[in-house]
Amino acid sequence: MRNIYLGLTALSFCLFLAGCRFNATRTGQLSDKSDGDAVANKLFSALSDHDYSRADKLFGEEFFKATPLDSLHHIFDMTTKKLGGFKSNKLLDWNTSEISGTDERTEYLFVYEVEYEKYSAKETIRMLKKADEDDIKILRYDIDSQGFIK
Repeated sequence: MRNIYLGLTALSFCLFLAGCRFNATRTGQLSDKSDGDAVANKLFSALSDHDYSRADKLFGEEFFKATPLDSLHHIFDMTTKKLGGFKSNKLLDWNTSEISGTDERTEYLFVYEVEYEKYSAKETIRMLKKADEDDIKILRYDIDSQGFIK
């Protein structure tokens, strides 16, 4: 009877471990900052050139589940109409988290002060690089500007 109990305990423990995820996190790596900033600057360059097809390629599947492509283009158009053409961007804040283990990925958060011809904006870009993919993809893109309500 004792052997059955020990066997069931060992089996339960193994099943518990199989359902667990083991991860370690490193934050604020300068190489990750450089990689994420490069993607954001590609976005700003594409928008400055009004090259939406080039910008589209920087966004991930998860983004398009929430925001259809035509809505994204509408956001780009409204930004140009209300705020003016892109002039420059300055990185205000950033954070990265490189997660290794059973759920490997790198998460990026960048906040920029962006100058347009008419108004400035604070733009937040969240990105993700999955372990099985080569490219960093934009998951979320937020633009906050008083120019949208004037």
